[in-house]
Amino acid sequence: MITEADELTDAELVARYRRDPDLFTVVHDRYHRDVHLYVAGRLDTQIAEDIAAETFLVAFDRRDRFDPVLGELRPWLFGIATNLIARHRRKETRHYRALGIAVGTVGSRLSRARAKILTLIDKEKVRG
Repeated sequence: MITEADELTDAELVARYRRDPDLFTVVHDRYHRDVHLYVAGRLDTQIAEDIAAETFLVAFDRRDRFDPVLGELRPWLFGIATNLIARHRRKETRHYRALGIAVGTVGSRLSRARAKILTLIDKEKVRG
């Protein structure tokens, strides 16, 4: 069912949702699929749903900052999604680096323990 709000241009929608925040659901309904597909093309689909949802949360929080003179909603939403993707990748990189350090630490401890064991075995061979 198409409503009057569905037929509004982005500029008209922005002007109206500033007075009536409930109209932001039209923005979500209009662009969620595009944003989700955009994010899913860059990240795994499970994470894409979270990033897409967060995109609309950020957009809603910043809805008063959007200037329709500078462009339409879709590129603005893609810009927010791009920033969230970059933040996710940075977080993921830090996580994997931390795991690498942890594994490296465990690995070096194991190497030292192995070296001690081999030394003890060699000493036992010498003794006897």
